[in-house]
Amino acid sequence: MTATPSRPVRSYILGIVLAGVLTVLFAIFRARSVGIGPAPEFIAITVLLGLNWSFPLLLPKASGVEALQLDEAFLVTMALLLSPYGTILSFAIGVTAGQIARRRALDKGAFNFGQMVVSVGLAELVIGGLGHFLGDGVTPAGRRALRHWLGEEPAPPTLEIEALVKVFFADAGTLEQLRGTLAHVAQTAESRTAELRAMVDPILAGPYEFEARMPTNALALRFSFAMEDAIVQWARWALAETSTWHSPTDAGGWDWRGALGAAGR
Repeated sequence: MTATPSRPVRSYILGIVLAGVLTVLFAIFRARSVGIGPAPEFIAITVLLGLNWSFPLLLPKASGVEALQLDEAFLVTMALLLSPYGTILSFAIGVTAGQIARRRALDKGAFNFGQMVVSVGLAELVIGGLGHFLGDGVTPAGRRALRHWLGEEPAPPTLEIEALVKVFFADAGTLEQLRGTLAHVAQTAESRTAELRAMVDPILAGPYEFEARMPTNALALRFSFAMEDAIVQWARWALAETSTWHSPTDAGGWDWRGALGAAGR
């Protein structure tokens, strides 16, 4: 027979549950503007957390069996992958699912929910506070060296593309090899453009944690887009031009002088 909790105990449990509910409501409110982090990671970690709470690891001990929860490991992982509010919501969902799966009594399940959510919220406050206290980790001497380096004239750009070396020596191979190289160049550049687009689109949807750095980041990213686009355009042009070649050493009267003469004008 289970003893009914005393009134002070019930008040304590109610206070913990209320604090947990308020923490979740605040996380939901903030997540609407800040976000929860990448959705695939949020879903995967939440499912794993729920499974861990539903089926904890059981370790035999001299006095019996101890259920091992991996909350600390999940917290560290979420702190690296999710926003603070995504972490709180993930724990709220995962712990609640675990309590339901294990058919916990209402008072115990509610208490576990409240204490975990509040604990995670406090942990995120500490992590955020340490982040502001420690800053970006750059020492004053390092910052001075960075400013000095930013004022120096940049080195000339270098470009290393193995495919261009293969094109340069294509006369030692077949036309199929040359055109295969060109097709691969176009495909690879298109894939990189898609990867860049997939990285940029969530940033545009906002909000973004490092939004203050986005003006300079946008300049660099536009160069990346332009470079990949230039590679694609060149590869498609080269494929079209070589479509009438007989071999790498027999261009079938192709006007290479005209091709070079029109370049850079």
